[in-house]
Amino acid sequence: MSIRPKGKKWQYDFMYAGTRYRKSFTDKKDAQAEELDFKRHLEAGWSVDKFTKTSEQKEKLKSEINLQEMFDLVLDTHWKGKANYDNAFSHSKMICQYFGSKMKVKDIDLVELNGFDLHLKQVGNSDATRKLKFATLSTAMTEVLKAGYIQVKPTFPKIKVENERYVFFSREEESEILEFLEASGEDYFYDFFCWQMDTGCRPGESRSVRPGHVRTDENLGLVVDLFAENTKTKVNRTIPLTRRAIVSYKNHAHKEKLWDYWSKERIRTVWDKVKRHMNRTRDKDFVFYLTRHTCGSRIVEATGSIYLVKEMLGHKSLEQSMRYAKLSPSNLRQALCALDRGLEVSDKGVTNVSQFRDNLKSKKENNKIA
Repeated sequence: MSIRPKGKKWQYDFMYAGTRYRKSFTDKKDAQAEELDFKRHLEAGWSVDKFTKTSEQKEKLKSEINLQEMFDLVLDTHWKGKANYDNAFSHSKMICQYFGSKMKVKDIDLVELNGFDLHLKQVGNSDATRKLKFATLSTAMTEVLKAGYIQVKPTFPKIKVENERYVFFSREEESEILEFLEASGEDYFYDFFCWQMDTGCRPGESRSVRPGHVRTDENLGLVVDLFAENTKTKVNRTIPLTRRAIVSYKNHAHKEKLWDYWSKERIRTVWDKVKRHMNRTRDKDFVFYLTRHTCGSRIVEATGSIYLVKEMLGHKSLEQSMRYAKLSPSNLRQALCALDRGLEVSDKGVTNVSQFRDNLKSKKENNKIA
């Protein structure tokens, strides 16, 4: 779209059939919406006078918005500058390819959406991936609904994600990956991998980190601040840095952004080499994003705290963090010790669960005798 700032206002400025059209608005979204309507009005062959005077015709054109126009508008007004812009852009291209970019948004109903869901299953998309693509389409339709382009939003298929990916790297796998990266001369990716493993950041969040976002906290030492506009949940969070993450940071502190270089495509290029080295090319679960899952799993293993996972990884709810709560023997021992300590407070003569059970049995027997 040809929207640009002009003083304290926003102006659309475009050429059509040899004629230049310009108009200024106080609000950027108003400028974008009218530019879209105006272009569609011109393509319909109506006169400029009718466009400016006939509200019924404008409303009719507005209701004819197609998928490509919807995504062009919403990518610019809703997702631009956000951490999930790349995902939304990629999903929008795929959605337009399936339905056809000229399909009218108002014609998309539950039947069409169920057909789309079946297509995603047939091409091998997981439950989680299908859910993300539907979320992109749903968000876009919500935005044009609020703007008055459509009158209703269809019901979307319910996609329940059961076994979301919870696998993680073992210590041995981590060592082998790092040894391969070092031997291959992939020093920058080596540091990025270590950073991801020890901070649990989403790759998009890491790409936004600047050297100035790292600071010294009087209690935690060096930490990195992630700001709401760059996080998926739109909430600020602070992550303490391990010694290894600090080394990674210092190796690239001269850059404007520490990890901006590592786009999805560049990550995939190096990760494909890693997968070949590890003989995991056919393993769909062996993905770079496991750095984040590994971080969460290790926090639970070391502390037993799901809440700490939620705060470190930036989950919206504890339910999301529960995927990392697979109980290991050490976690079970922590639970047993916690229960024992609780029993000691209420009954000074009890030091473990078995003694508590014996004492309870003894009390019942005494009551029967009495």
